[in-house]
Amino acid sequence: MKQNIKDYTVVLENYLPDKLCDEILSQNLDWENGKWYNYAYKGDGSYSLRGNNHSNSFLENYDPLTEEHMTSWVKMYKERTGIETLGVVAYTSPKVNRYDIGHNMDEHVDLIRSIFDGKNKGVPIMSTVTLLNDENEFEGGDLIVSKEKIPLTKGDMVIFPSTFMYPHLVTPVTKGTRYTLVCWWF
Repeated sequence: MKQNIKDYTVVLENYLPDKLCDEILSQNLDWENGKWYNYAYKGDGSYSLRGNNHSNSFLENYDPLTEEHMTSWVKMYKERTGIETLGVVAYTSPKVNRYDIGHNMDEHVDLIRSIFDGKNKGVPIMSTVTLLNDENEFEGGDLIVSKEKIPLTKGDMVIFPSTFMYPHLVTPVTKGTRYTLVCWWF
């Protein structure tokens, strides 16, 4: 078993082909205001509510993202990390996040309950983020996981545990638009 927590942040290069990334973005996505709120400890014993700006759209029943395709990363992740059992049994519908100029995601962990609609029960174990557009189409929008910048190119997927040891954020986009596909396994 690996000793450094950074060993469990894995980038699968060119995981999604460019054609599939383009196809996902060509869908008639129903963009919703993706503002979500996170309680931040203020240091004086109190908490404040802070928001994050982005837009998102769930890809329900999107045929090219079959279960076989979605689960192939589990095998690759296990091979790269040496973990034999992840404990994942299902995944959420993939969600496309859009970050326009000024949009960001504050530091957080993915122990979210709101992604479960009542029939799916669980707590996220693994998080995935896949860059859907060319990294030259935007500036800023860096993904930072456990204080480390994760460089991604179009089609790259990063996989990391959803726990408190893997806080992550997206820096503000300063030019263009950044698109990612995110999914959580539980």
